[in-house]
Amino acid sequence: MAGALAYKASSLRRLNLPAALWPIALALITLFYLRHDTSARSWWTRLALGLRLPQFREISTPVFREIFKHVPRYSCSVYLTHFFFIWLAFKQLHRHSLWLRWFAFLLSTIAASALLYHYVEEPMIGLGHHLSNQLQERRNVPVITPAD
Repeated sequence: MAGALAYKASSLRRLNLPAALWPIALALITLFYLRHDTSARSWWTRLALGLRLPQFREISTPVFREIFKHVPRYSCSVYLTHFFFIWLAFKQLHRHSLWLRWFAFLLSTIAASALLYHYVEEPMIGLGHHLSNQLQERRNVPVITPAD
């Protein structure tokens, strides 16, 4: 529900804030959420994220644009793996330094996501296209009925 409200509100007045301020806004919203993790606060946090995001301009720095254009490609794999690697890095490696835990989390999430995308997701997308094309070819074949 929060996402739908935020989507509708995104077509309203925009503040056109600099993209460099987005990480600060994200950090503040995250701190609000972490203070007391409740389902109501979770809903309000998602609403705040959805309402704030359209208020910022797109990133114009070429280096960042190049990096971030790859994020959507791997987003499904990141979504599927990040929870396990959070557990691995922050629960199983809890005796190690925070820097090592963050490094382990980021490296394992990025590596596993790339591997899953290239060796599972991308081939399955290709298979889906192939099967869809075959089905479409079968549907375009004219039906031949016997002559009287």
